[in-house]
Order: sequence, then structure tokens, then C-alpha cells
Amino acid sequence: MTKMTRRQYAEKVLDAHGVWADAEARWQEHATLTDSRAALVGTIRDLKSRIETRELEIIDELTADGAFAELSATASKEFVKQATRSDAEHRELTERLAVEEGDREAVDLRLHHAELGCRLLAARMHELGGLLFFYGPPEESQESEGD
Repeated sequence: MTKMTRRQYAEKVLDAHGVWADAEARWQEHATLTDSRAALVGTIRDLKSRIETRELEIIDELTADGAFAELSATASKEFVKQATRSDAEHRELTERLAVEEGDREAVDLRLHHAELGCRLLAARMHELGGLLFFYGPPEESQESEGD
């Protein structure tokens, strides 16, 4: 059995290159998820704005004919709420908002998982750096010395 050099030990046993590759992949995943989250937040913001605009349009339609001018504040709020619930466009926007918020929560969870993975791999690389410093510079194998 041949003696393993420090470099071979670092590569084969400690898997230094594998840890680095895993860290790079996890960082790329984190960057992709961050971009996805930003896009979802923009979509959610747009949907909320469109919902508010639609609610104002519904209120304008209701006040145009004076249908609820005599109602109390509570009754008029309930009347507007029923009108927005029965509006097809408002319902569609609300359903899309719920889906997008669910997607954002899923991306947030995956983003948190990727961030934890980055931290763990960074700690592992720090540990490997300490071990490699302790072992000193890589030795050449005995076979290459004889050449």
C-alpha cells in the first residue's frame, strides 16, 4: 500500500474540491432564487395595485347610480364588499394574488434553505482550510521524486 500525500488526502478523503463545487452550486441556486423572489415580489405588488384599482372602479360604478347613498357606513361597506366578491375580474385578480403569494412563500423557504447550505459549506471550507494549513504544504509523492 502506497503512502498518500497531503494533497491526495485533501482531495480524496477530505473532498476539498467537492466541497468547493457544492458551495458554488449552492451559491448559484441562492442567486437564482433571489432573482425569482424579486420577480414574484414585483408581480405581487402589481396585482395588489390592480386589485385596489378595480375596487375603486367598482365603487365608482356603484356611486354613479346612487344606489347606496342612503345606507349607513357599515351597510355601505358590506354592500361594496359583496359587489367586489361578485365581480369576476376582482375575483380573478385575488385568486392570482393568492397563488403568487404562495409561490413567494415557497421561494422564501427554498432561499432560506439555500442560505443555510451556503453557511454550512462556508464553515466546512473554513474547517478544511485549517486542516490543510495544519498539514502544511502538499508533499510530492515518492513516485515523482524517483523520476
